[in-house]
Amino acid sequence: MSNARPSEGSTANLLPGRGQSSVEYLVILACVVGVMVAVPDGALDDLLTALARAYSRFTEGVSRP
Repeated sequence: MSNARPSEGSTANLLPGRGQSSVEYLVILACVVGVMVAVPDGALDDLLTALARAYSRFTEGVSRP
């Protein structure tokens, strides 16, 4: 057995499993966004319509004297 230490640039210095949960959350988020985009009149369309309506009401209210 060798007692040689891995070089500083080696990936052996990384902790096992580090960042795995971030990748899992990213995969779940990508799946949710994919479903929202795939459905023609789905939740994403409703969300964007609601945001547009709220922005329109806000700008109308701000423009009044």
